[in-house]
Amino acid sequence: KLLTGGVEREIDSWPSAMGNFCRSRTSVSLLAVENTSIGPAHTKESLASSCSGGTRDFGSRRKGSLASGAPFPKRPLRCKLSSQVWKRLEELFQKMDPDGSNAVTREEARMFFKGAFGKLSADAMFDEVDMDNSGAITAEEFVQFWIQVRKSGYKDQELIDELDELLDGAAWVDWKESKQAPKAIGFPRRPMLCRLSAPCWQKCEELFRILDCDGTMVINREKAEKHFVGAFAKVSVDAMFNELDPNNHGQINAKEWMKFWLQVRSSGYKEKDMMEELENLKEGSTWVDWKDGRSTE
Repeated sequence: KLLTGGVEREIDSWPSAMGNFCRSRTSVSLLAVENTSIGPAHTKESLASSCSGGTRDFGSRRKGSLASGAPFPKRPLRCKLSSQVWKRLEELFQKMDPDGSNAVTREEARMFFKGAFGKLSADAMFDEVDMDNSGAITAEEFVQFWIQVRKSGYKDQELIDELDELLDGAAWVDWKESKQAPKAIGFPRRPMLCRLSAPCWQKCEELFRILDCDGTMVINREKAEKHFVGAFAKVSVDAMFNELDPNNHGQINAKEWMKFWLQVRSSGYKEKDMMEELENLKEGSTWVDWKDGRSTE
């Protein structure tokens, strides 16, 4: 029997009922009852007992997750790119995205480019097109790059010829699109009238820089796994990426990082609680699931 909403109900299968009735307390498989009102306060239950049989493991659920993005956009009116170029762009993007997830990962790009320089071509493309350093190229990023190439003076026919070669697996070329070299990406500044105080913002930045051990301003899984300590390091990494990388791009940049902590603050958590948890995380403590009003399913 299971008590829900003050009503005692008969259940035939306890494990299946628990699967519907419970969700992970954290992404490291800590339990919380789904329909129970949960306030901002949170505690760290024992991972050893919480990760025992019957709970769902976000780590294993995400193992087959795909990078994702919005569908390929329609060509706008008065677009600098002709319909012939646009059609080839969509065809090329779809060939690079064999799983149809609307995002091209570096691994997919390396599989697409042929020959001895396949890896170099993939890396060169990402250096030019993956402007937010997310680890995946969305259709919007792909289109915007080619619009910029067109604006820089290349003719439609030149683009068509090069796209046809790329469709056949030719090497990526370095487009001299006359755009300014991107400025070094720094940590975002705290805006005026921000819900996070300056000390809390600084502590968020400190934790980000600890996780970003090589200073490239992105956190990937390898870096995170080096930071979290203990037997549950990997599940902590999976939990963090489950919340901060919803599109499964494999990397978390500084903008996404601060957007997440602003959402946590807006959901009702007190700064004192956040500061304490951030300090714990700096020491490699286990990641907790913040009830910030977003679904991590």
